[in-house]
Amino acid sequence: PEGHVWRSRDDGATWERAFTAHTKAGAGEPWKLVRHLHTLQPDPFRPGDWYLSSGDAPEECHLWLGRDDGGVWLEVNAGGLPMAAAYRYTSLFFEPDRICWATDGNMGKTGTGFVSIRRGEPVALESLPGLAVNPARNLIATDAGFVMITENKYGREVPGAGRPGVEVMVISKSGAFT
Repeated sequence: PEGHVWRSRDDGATWERAFTAHTKAGAGEPWKLVRHLHTLQPDPFRPGDWYLSSGDAPEECHLWLGRDDGGVWLEVNAGGLPMAAAYRYTSLFFEPDRICWATDGNMGKTGTGFVSIRRGEPVALESLPGLAVNPARNLIATDAGFVMITENKYGREVPGAGRPGVEVMVISKSGAFT
């Protein structure tokens, strides 16, 4: 099986395949196994740019940037981070100078991280790993920064609380968190 992204350039009268995620690597393909595609979001600050993600297992987590409304696709490098720690997310937040998201961790083993991509060529990935012990489930953008809420999926003890629970964190625009 394959995962596809389709596009129409004539308001839905006709459709063409813009992207295919293969289930096994082939010659010249920069990705390996992809079980399914997670998200596809347009960049409101760069018309014609789209971000596409896949998951769930570490080797299945990828992020691609589609240029020209999906005419050209580039894989975004994780910058040395484990793929799942960098790309396992469910929504992106766009700002003029960067794109941000919260991860739901490295398959529940390393906790939650907050990832930011600085715009430019090549795209630079920055991360604040290990912010929380549980997977991120909600990230809310505010004028001052972000509010991140986690899910108590694994029953992990929350530091300072002495018991399992949901975490709520505030991440400022400067990248500091509380």
